[in-house]
Amino acid sequence: PYPADDPRRSEADPVMTAGEPGIALVRRVLAGYGPADEAWHAEVRTFALPVAFGGEVGPDFEPVASELSLDPAELIERLCSFDFVIRCTASSGGPLLGTAPGLGGLQRLPSPRPRGAGGRGMMAGDQFSVAATTSPSGWRVVGRTPARLVDRSGAGDPLAFLPGDRLHCYQVSAAQLDALADAPLREWTR
Repeated sequence: PYPADDPRRSEADPVMTAGEPGIALVRRVLAGYGPADEAWHAEVRTFALPVAFGGEVGPDFEPVASELSLDPAELIERLCSFDFVIRCTASSGGPLLGTAPGLGGLQRLPSPRPRGAGGRGMMAGDQFSVAATTSPSGWRVVGRTPARLVDRSGAGDPLAFLPGDRLHCYQVSAAQLDALADAPLREWTR
């Protein structure tokens, strides 16, 4: 969402910026900004993200809950109990979110899935992310959102959110996914 000359935008050759050179580059970019949790824009907004967990839409949900020594209801409660900080957006426009307190240490799948549907809620390590489009991934799929994360109409900004904004998950049933399909993200009200 940033113009090419914006210092927050970063494109790097992974070979040239691996290891210490890459870390130094990130430190230089971030040096001009506040703490990582601080938004890079004037108004921090929180968006509501409807998510159906488990079953066919979240095939890794039960194993993830088990690996974290949680029952499924506890995992849902934790994922829906706080606001995830949007750290950045993936090339597809999906938000890469901050850490999920107390939900760390998840390994990626041993073999990535070659194709996964857009809207899938995924976990790996101690992070939660949402895929905006159909794409491959080795992250563990725990649910799905029907929300439209990227507006491809060309009528305005394709992303409603910016790094520093928050996403707040709330549970919906798998049966509600069709009724909520392709709804734009809306701001969360408590």
